[in-house]
Amino acid sequence: MSTEAPSRDIADLSTLTAVVDCMPAPALLIEDERVFCNRATEALTGYRRDELSSLDAWFRSLFGSEHERARSRFDADRATGFPVVRREIITRKDGSRRLVEVAGSICGKLMCILHDITDLMDVRLQLQEHAERYRIIKSTSMDGFWVVDLHGNVVEVNDACCHILGYSREELLTMSLHDIDATESVEETQKHIRDIVEQGSERFEVRHRRKDGTVIDVEVSTTFQPASRCFHTFIRDISERKQTEEALRKSEERFRLAMEATTDGIWDWNIAADSGYFSPAYYRILGYEPEDFSPSFQVWMELLHPEDRERAISTNIDCVEGRTQGFQAEFRMKAKDGSWRWILGRGSAVNRDRRGKALRLIGTHQDITERKTAEEALRNREWLLREAQRIGCLGTYDYDIVHDNWECSAELDRIFGIHTATPKNLEFWLDLIHPEFREKMKDYFASLLTERTWFNMEYKIIRPSDGQERWVYGTGEFTRDNEGRPVRMIGTIQDITERKQTEETIGKLNRELDRRVMERTGQLEEAIREQESFSYSVSHDLRAPLRHINSYSNLVIEDYSDQIPVEARYYLERICTASGKMGQLIDDLLELSRVGRVELRKGTVNLSKNAASVASMLQETEPYRAVDWVIAGDLTAQADRTLIRQVLLNLMGNALKYTAKTSRARIEIGSAVIDGETVFFVRDNGAGFDMAYVNKLFRPFQRLHGGEFPGTGIGLATVQRIIQRHGGRVWAEGKVNGGATFYFSLPEI
Repeated sequence: MSTEAPSRDIADLSTLTAVVDCMPAPALLIEDERVFCNRATEALTGYRRDELSSLDAWFRSLFGSEHERARSRFDADRATGFPVVRREIITRKDGSRRLVEVAGSICGKLMCILHDITDLMDVRLQLQEHAERYRIIKSTSMDGFWVVDLHGNVVEVNDACCHILGYSREELLTMSLHDIDATESVEETQKHIRDIVEQGSERFEVRHRRKDGTVIDVEVSTTFQPASRCFHTFIRDISERKQTEEALRKSEERFRLAMEATTDGIWDWNIAADSGYFSPAYYRILGYEPEDFSPSFQVWMELLHPEDRERAISTNIDCVEGRTQGFQAEFRMKAKDGSWRWILGRGSAVNRDRRGKALRLIGTHQDITERKTAEEALRNREWLLREAQRIGCLGTYDYDIVHDNWECSAELDRIFGIHTATPKNLEFWLDLIHPEFREKMKDYFASLLTERTWFNMEYKIIRPSDGQERWVYGTGEFTRDNEGRPVRMIGTIQDITERKQTEETIGKLNRELDRRVMERTGQLEEAIREQESFSYSVSHDLRAPLRHINSYSNLVIEDYSDQIPVEARYYLERICTASGKMGQLIDDLLELSRVGRVELRKGTVNLSKNAASVASMLQETEPYRAVDWVIAGDLTAQADRTLIRQVLLNLMGNALKYTAKTSRARIEIGSAVIDGETVFFVRDNGAGFDMAYVNKLFRPFQRLHGGEFPGTGIGLATVQRIIQRHGGRVWAEGKVNGGATFYFSLPEI
């Protein structure tokens, strides 16, 4: 064991530690990074002192994620000797947060004192809230508020009080109750103040004088506060209420006078005594005089129509017994002249006993005979309208666009398959529409709201009651306000299902007819294709044998000409000529067949250039002939370039052929406008033809000139087929020995 005395630093530290530990307030003793906490600090933080034995543990435990910032503030204060008291929010071990004031002092060692001000700040906050509530109540109250001392002097006032009395705040704070009260003397006011002090509070009515000299009625509610020796008072301007009460009194007087003059009968029934009062109008409605009978329940029952008596009496008894507070019923009463008048009776109980039974009833009788007559007439008209709508399957509607409310007739409810009481609006109506038409109807209706005033459309609905689909025809007309906005639409909706079914039946028949026509057309087209295919096959298969016949016939003539008799030679030459014609005919048949199968490739074709090319080619075949070719310039058309050239070749070739016996041939290619349509033509001055046979021109193998001119009779048939495939038409005009003109059209589309 060491016998040396402890060092002074250790002794000082022990002493300071003991002092800090005895301090009632939370305190810390800090040496470098070491921290000593007293018991009060443990109580404040919830941590044991060994859990907070270092500055790092202190800041990490009490400041969490903010520990680095808190440590920086501490180091700065430590460096400057803690010049100010700093407020910090710490987190206790249980997770609660406390607001503390931290003060530090350096006396060799650093000592910090912590002061928990959380509760103090809460109290201050509550005081601020109470003060703010008091300020808000005083400043926002519609009632006037002032504070008055025992001498009646005004010491505080709110804006509402200034408004009620017409003074400014500064003016009222220089005044007393004696300057404002218009009913009490100074002595009476002082006595009143003493009474309130004794009672503690009071509520009363008094009259105050405003700055402008007017006197107003006010209701005062005041409480004496012993602590401040002042009266806290609310005042309310009741001048309007007083005026209303006076107006009510006058109104009741006027009502009494009006009751004597009104056309409605007034009655008052004292149930216990079975007596009461009938106004003069009560008697006048039925044509009686007051002396004819005294007011009583018995008299009233005797005047009731037998069919209405039980119902009317039951309604009254329900009110008397307390099952209803009031009643309203329509019934007939017998007039003095024996007629029956319809009466609307109203009444209510004004006094009841402890069991709830009425002691007194008061009510009115109103003559509604004319209204009931009008209602009966209206019912008859409505019945006629309903029947007409039912017979015609026609419903009506009235749509309030502003409030989105849709009202329907009973027939329209039946058409829609909905209950009469079903709420209806635009969305409900749109939900009834078949999905196939719903979006279209939404767009159509939206356009109607801005662009049109009339609506009509056929569409399908799905009835909610049975899921049945129905066709309807709806019409409507809009009503617009002064700014042009639609506010209402009225119209009709007719069930046209039967008509649509009839149309569908007719449509089916038409479609069946179209189908049969298409089927027959298809069969015909197939037959034509088969015929063309057959023609092509036959023509193609005949070419080889014909070539053999022609070739062998020529070989026999060439090789054995000196051995063949003249007559045999003639026959062989006829065989060669016939086979040549047969070959040409086959070529023409093949060309006709090809024209029907080739695909059209339309484009802009310059007919003038094509005609010039064809003319040049034809001229080369007969160079010895003098022909005037007249070709118009800039002839263009939409056509298949190859096929239209074939048309020109056939027509211009025929023109050259049939002008062979003309001394000076003239062939013209041009265009003309006939009946508003541009057509093209090929005209010649040749042999022409008899118009009586014009219908035979374009038939295959039909030749009007016999053997006078060569040919197979296929060329014009080919022209017609090409022009028809282009959607055009071809025709001819001619005169025997007067030339011929062939026209054809080529539509642009």
